[in-house]
Amino acid sequence: MIRFWIEGDPVPQPRHRTRVVHSKRGPVAHTYEATGDHPIHTWKEAIAWQARIWRPTEPMAGPLSLELVFGLHAPASMIRCAKTNPHLRTEHAIGRSDIDNYAKAVMDVLTALRFWCDDNQITDLHARKYWRLPAEPAGVRVTIHELASEPVEEASTNV
Repeated sequence: MIRFWIEGDPVPQPRHRTRVVHSKRGPVAHTYEATGDHPIHTWKEAIAWQARIWRPTEPMAGPLSLELVFGLHAPASMIRCAKTNPHLRTEHAIGRSDIDNYAKAVMDVLTALRFWCDDNQITDLHARKYWRLPAEPAGVRVTIHELASEPVEEASTNV
């Protein structure tokens, strides 16, 4: 098992964007990614810098379990509104980006650092996001387990 904390403001991985440009030959789709000044780049640099000391000497092989627990700072507007809106008085970080986009950013960096050969080795993924208290640092706790290569019971169709 490998477990470590990455301090920094978690940023979700932005999706590729596509726009249609009309040319003499007809419409052409152009796909582009986040620009160089997007905060995802700072977040990924923080992950890479802090995770490098936990990197295994050889990439992990076989099936893996990955647990990511994101601690996010609540926006100031949410802190002010929490007094009057009981729905906002929860530790769950509802209202931020999708959890899978946060996880993708971390997984991309750990794959590039060669924690594993390919992120398709992650067969068990648990991700959670919650609000941190203003005095606490934001970041993500990463836990990686190597899973035994044992036969798995088939999922029942009678749920």
